[in-house]
Amino acid sequence: MARKGRRNFLSSVLAVCLLSMSVLAQDVTAAPAQPPPGELRDGQHDFDFNIGTWKIHSRLLLHPLTGSNDWVDLNGTVHVRKVWNGRAQLEELETDGSIGHFEGLALYVYNPKAHQWSQSFVDSAAGELNQPRIGEFKNGRGELFGQQSSNGRTIFVRLVLSDITPNSHHLEQSYSDDGGKTWQPNFVATLTRDEETSSSTTITPDEGEHTSKFASRKQQRRTVMARMVVIYRTPKDVEAFDRHYFEIHVPLAKKIPGLRKYEVSDGPIATPAGASDVYRIGTLYFDDLAAIEKAFASPEGQAAGADRRLFAPDDSGFQMFLFDNREV
Repeated sequence: MARKGRRNFLSSVLAVCLLSMSVLAQDVTAAPAQPPPGELRDGQHDFDFNIGTWKIHSRLLLHPLTGSNDWVDLNGTVHVRKVWNGRAQLEELETDGSIGHFEGLALYVYNPKAHQWSQSFVDSAAGELNQPRIGEFKNGRGELFGQQSSNGRTIFVRLVLSDITPNSHHLEQSYSDDGGKTWQPNFVATLTRDEETSSSTTITPDEGEHTSKFASRKQQRRTVMARMVVIYRTPKDVEAFDRHYFEIHVPLAKKIPGLRKYEVSDGPIATPAGASDVYRIGTLYFDDLAAIEKAFASPEGQAAGADRRLFAPDDSGFQMFLFDNREV
């Protein structure tokens, strides 16, 4: 049940990172009077900045409104394409982190009568649309207020989209369980435009062209990634090595910021000529080589590097390879 609860919470929160974004600038406890229809601003193009492919780095508070400070990092890609000549957008999210892989899809539709956008989100694992969220932008800043269930109670949700430039923007989500008097941030994200992917294909209004180009972009996002491959030769004490590696080193490494995925070899490692002296291979995935450099300059990366010398102190029994990867 804990795993299911975490999935539901992650689904709810990561729907937010797809809110790139509309918002309702109003107080949840006392909504101001609406302006006359003639004064409503046409917000049809408020989402235009969002078209393209983005790299997303986010931090998620696992247990909000409980006093917990247990944050995890999630990194991935957001791809947005317009439909109906910009009056709607389809957005796909993929992220990875220490809590696993996540995929979600959001649909945005503009209502020209209300001058507002609606957003509906679905988690690929659950397959159920959430309740639409509705709102607008004002003065270049997005704010959205809504409600959702948390631990059996209905709470308020506040989303703030800020620092919008052609190549980046920032998102913060907060929860309130006291009617909006106080707010606790539980999800923060920075989105940076993927220049190579965003500029590789020009988006057109034709839906058929969208479908094929979107599929090729999705394949590119999944195959272009930097890797760190760490090779360990057979240690003198296999049991002590495995105990330290899986109980101490792997949990440390999973805290490294920017880590997309962590794989470890399972079973004997052979060569075409037969058995080898390689005992274990670890493969760490990042967005690019710059992300690896940044990750291991962080306190978490340095801690993992220092820990390696505790269970594999002999550099002759240890090899590391760093490289970008692409499908051919």
